[in-house]
Amino acid sequence: DSYERAYDLAAGSLADPNLDFDQDGLPNNLEYLLDVMGATPVGADEVGRLDSSVTPPRFVFMRDLHKDKLNDESPALFPSQSFDLQTWDTLTAPNNGLPIRLHEVPIVTGNARSMFMERSLSNPLGSGETSFFQLLAN
Repeated sequence: DSYERAYDLAAGSLADPNLDFDQDGLPNNLEYLLDVMGATPVGADEVGRLDSSVTPPRFVFMRDLHKDKLNDESPALFPSQSFDLQTWDTLTAPNNGLPIRLHEVPIVTGNARSMFMERSLSNPLGSGETSFFQLLAN
């Protein structure tokens, strides 16, 4: 309810995690999970970025482990990958509570488990193939 108080909205205006209060295409739950990157359920936002300085390029976003416990309990982020925009594969951690090792790094160098993680996803097939990513929330 912190957004409701900050923006003088009626109590419960943002209570449904599946609704898109600000009509920007991102459901309230996803914006809640990505607010560490600037997402907000009451205005347009842009989350994630493409890092093309590496090969293959990576899709980069922030994970807030205060909210997303990496154990598939709601609320949780589920990145998905597709090569054809038809079939999507959900990328999950191999062990509950642990990041996807080769794709996720802590914000603070040397800290094995920061509460804010920068997650980067890349095409496992290399730079010769097209790859698409999306973030889902439950």
